[in-house]
Amino acid sequence: MSGDTEFDTPALEEVLQEETSMVAVPVRVVDPVRVDTLPTIMKDPRTYLVPVPATGVSGIIQILNRDPRRARVTVVVSNQDVLVSGAPGNLEKFAGGYVPTGIPIPMHWDSASEMHVRGVAINTAGADVQFGPATDVAVVTVFEEYWAR
Repeated sequence: MSGDTEFDTPALEEVLQEETSMVAVPVRVVDPVRVDTLPTIMKDPRTYLVPVPATGVSGIIQILNRDPRRARVTVVVSNQDVLVSGAPGNLEKFAGGYVPTGIPIPMHWDSASEMHVRGVAINTAGADVQFGPATDVAVVTVFEEYWAR
């Protein structure tokens, strides 16, 4: 049988076996340690149109899923005010980070968490928040970077 190689098919127990535990070895760093940033790969940007009512708030839109492969994300809100939070429940209670706009400023997060946005009309007169029909749209653009493999 020249050129033919026979392989044994492993049993399921052998394939699914657990690794043996390793002993932890304490390490004391004496000299400076060089640390290099790993390269990233950018995913195609996505744009979301978030309704912003004349008064009150809009619905909640999830712009990012939780993803441990994500190195960082840049979000640009171009023309209206939004609330940003990792938990939609915070936005239900009008909590979260307020992102005032006017000048599109990129916001950077080194996070693998999910992210939600909600359009909001800030009432500077101090009256109660009222819900109304959407009269404008916040343009939210998301740039995701993933760890290169």
